[in-house]
Amino acid sequence: MQSLFSRQRSLDFLSLRDKIISYALPILLVGITLVARVFHIIPNFSPVGAIALFAGTMMVGVSRWVALIGLVISDIVMASIGTYGLSFWAYLAGSPAVYVAFGLTTIMGMANKHKKSLVTAINVLTSAVVFFVVTNLACWPAYGLTYAGLVTDFTAAIPFFRSTLESNVIYSSLLFGALWVATQLVRRGPVSWAR
Repeated sequence: MQSLFSRQRSLDFLSLRDKIISYALPILLVGITLVARVFHIIPNFSPVGAIALFAGTMMVGVSRWVALIGLVISDIVMASIGTYGLSFWAYLAGSPAVYVAFGLTTIMGMANKHKKSLVTAINVLTSAVVFFVVTNLACWPAYGLTYAGLVTDFTAAIPFFRSTLESNVIYSSLLFGALWVATQLVRRGPVSWAR
């Protein structure tokens, strides 16, 4: 009788887990994106790339796009409060390259259909390169549309690349690691403290 009760509790827990993944996790990830972008300390050290990759790899439907949803909301908030001293429209003018870069990161995650760890690790590193290239190509006109301008643009951005790469590795490890731990706990079933 006790094993049947434990099995029923386990099934109830799984349905609760599915509800949490379907509703609470996307909202939490959008919230993390918003807070991390509005209250950032180190330039380009943000969980957004990791969230885009995680959502693309592990989520389905509209939930895959939580990073972009968080970007839109945080851009509106940041532009409205005058972050960086820019006007609302001047701030939003720089956003398309960032959206494209994180959209490509989400698509990279979606392409990892079998959720292979090696592919995920490669995507973590590649997504930092994609962000670096896409956003710096968008900044290139500010340095002059010449080869020298391109070299100057990319050279000036190298410190930012390091922050992007470090944050992708750290936050991806946290997100995918937390999912792995949660999966291991669910596979074991409910914990009984009685001996």
